[in-house]
Amino acid sequence: MTLEVFYELWRRADRYDQTRGKLTTYLMLLTRSRAIDRLRQRRVLTTRLPLEGMSEPVCGEPTPLEHVQVQERRVHVDTAIGRLNSKHSEPIRMSFLAGLSHGEIAERLQLPLGTVKTRIRNGLVQLHGLLHPL
Repeated sequence: MTLEVFYELWRRADRYDQTRGKLTTYLMLLTRSRAIDRLRQRRVLTTRLPLEGMSEPVCGEPTPLEHVQVQERRVHVDTAIGRLNSKHSEPIRMSFLAGLSHGEIAERLQLPLGTVKTRIRNGLVQLHGLLHPL
């Protein structure tokens, strides 16, 4: 992990801003972020492992009912995203549908990273309110 942090620091040296804090603080923040990423990755991997003693075989293909349910959910979610203000819907689409990171979204929209994160968070809260009754 240390190598990853230093590699990222070398590769993206332009992101460090002396006026915002010390280099050691920036390094600690990068290291903390990488550690959290690792923990989240491990959590995802452990939750995806099949349960021991599963009696039903896992089928890779969805049933016709599951296919219809997924399509209906997709329509509901797309409709709800369409009801959001564009300042919320655009970053959400870029993040969840295009798979862009928050940093990439910030670069493309020419907005501060914190603004992008706030807009995504506020948009998700609004989506929850729109989709919760369903």
